[in-house]
Amino acid sequence: MKKPKPQPSRRPERPAPDSERPIESNNQLPIEVKESLSKVFQDSLQEILPPEKARQATERLTAHLPQIVKITATKTHIGPMPSVEVAAGYEQLLPGSIERMFKMAERDQEAYIESHAEKLRRDDRFRLFSLTYGGFALIAILAVVILLVKMGQPWVAASVAGLGVTGIIAAFVNAWRPSKVQEPKGKPSGKG
Repeated sequence: MKKPKPQPSRRPERPAPDSERPIESNNQLPIEVKESLSKVFQDSLQEILPPEKARQATERLTAHLPQIVKITATKTHIGPMPSVEVAAGYEQLLPGSIERMFKMAERDQEAYIESHAEKLRRDDRFRLFSLTYGGFALIAILAVVILLVKMGQPWVAASVAGLGVTGIIAAFVNAWRPSKVQEPKGKPSGKG
C-alpha cells in the first residue's frame, strides 16, 4: 500500500497594508536567478543523492521555480502626509480632504514652533533670574567674609570665600552656556 505524498502546507497570504502594496508582476524569474538557484540545488542535492538523481531532482525543482519562488516588489511611503496614490484615494472618497490634511499639518507645525519658542523664552527668563540672584548671593558671601575678617576669623573667612565664590563662579559659567535643545520624538528636527 502506497502512502500518500504529504502536501506542502501553504500559509494563507495576508493582505498587504496600505504602506506595503505588492507591485503587480508576471512573476517571470530572471535567467540569472534561475541559473543561480539551479546551481545551489545541484550542489546541495549532490551531497545527499547520487549524481543522476541529483540532476533529475534539480531539473524538476527548476521547472517548478515560478511556483516555489515568488518575486515581489513593495512600495513604501513614510512621512507625515499620505503618498500621492493614497491621497488621491482620500480625495476621491471625500473631496477637500487633502486640503484639510495640509491645514491640519500646518497648524501642528505652527503649534510646535510656538511651543519651542516659548520654551526658549522661559529658559532665558530662568537664566536672567539665576544670574540676578547669583549676584546677590555673591554680594552676601562677600559681606559675610568681610564680617568674619573684622571679627578676627581670617581662616573661616577664607574658607567661606573659597567655597562660596567657587560655587557662584560655576553657576555663572553654566548660566551662560547654551542649553542643549532636545527635540520631542516624532517631530522633524529640521536637518535634512
